[in-house]
Amino acid sequence: MPMVFLDRLPVPSLRAYTSISIAILSCSIYYAAQIVKDPGWRNNHPNSLVAAVGNATDNNASAIVDSRTLGVHMRELFACMVQEPGCIWTLINMAYCVLILVGKSIQKLVFGELRVSERQHLKDKFWNFVFYKFIFVFGVLNVQYMDEVVLWCAWFTALGFLSLLSQLCKDRFEYLSFSPTTPGWSHVRLLGLLTAILALSSFMLLMCVAAGFFFVSFNTFAFMAAE
Repeated sequence: MPMVFLDRLPVPSLRAYTSISIAILSCSIYYAAQIVKDPGWRNNHPNSLVAAVGNATDNNASAIVDSRTLGVHMRELFACMVQEPGCIWTLINMAYCVLILVGKSIQKLVFGELRVSERQHLKDKFWNFVFYKFIFVFGVLNVQYMDEVVLWCAWFTALGFLSLLSQLCKDRFEYLSFSPTTPGWSHVRLLGLLTAILALSSFMLLMCVAAGFFFVSFNTFAFMAAE
């Protein structure tokens, strides 16, 4: 019953979602640029260039502001967007939009048009993954801070992306195994994608080990590495 309800939800097309995300991101960048121009914002942030001049005169401070490099300006802009609640959600939405576009490109290059069974398996695995990880983050780990929620969502997003690609590879390999006329290039593309998934999974395991040694507790490391 829940799956039937989700199937009936109006979902915008990928092109419309991308256009809306770019438009919202542009508005957020403009809003953050206006905030960064405010001298009071820089005085309240010690990492900004103007705050570092200390007791410099107004003319000297203005000259330093005018001589800021593009890199410094972009860092201040990014810091402002991360600290603003509305802007950070815009960045998260844009990150998911880019990830969807990457997944769509991989589908076109490796799989082509998906079959009905592949779409259904992909949809079932996606919603099961979202449901269980939601319970895990807010029920088992009891995450309460915003930065922790963002980090766990980013981690499980990467895991879910690789997991969905693995499911697609599994379904397509089963289809190619029973197909009488299978071009060899299809197997090469599939093996290449599986190799990339294995490499990324190994890199994420190394990230778990590094986080377990320097940043998080052993229990958190075990939860991360178990995936």
